[in-house]
Amino acid sequence: MFHIMRWKRPTIASALSVLALSSLSKSRRFVSILYAGIIFFTQAVQQALVRTTGSQSWKLISPGETLDVIGDIVFRLNTASTVPIAAAIAVIVALVLASVVVLERRVRGVEVVT
Repeated sequence: MFHIMRWKRPTIASALSVLALSSLSKSRRFVSILYAGIIFFTQAVQQALVRTTGSQSWKLISPGETLDVIGDIVFRLNTASTVPIAAAIAVIVALVLASVVVLERRVRGVEVVT
């Protein structure tokens, strides 16, 4: 019952990914649907692959599950996760770096003249 609400945590990774997605489109609705689709689709694919193969390593596909793995290790919760912490941190760092690269290429500086 506690695990159901854990995916709603705001993080720097999710904030940067939403910001990067918003730089790709001018429509707020499109960006919000795209972000929700990414979160829910990766969660569904991850759960299907874990149940099909039995391997917990598929948790790295979903950003929410990856953050859960990191949170479980940081707060020393007893879980059956066999995902290495280094791999989970690497996935989050890759997500942040990809967002920064998109923002660097899409957002242009504006010179303010007073």
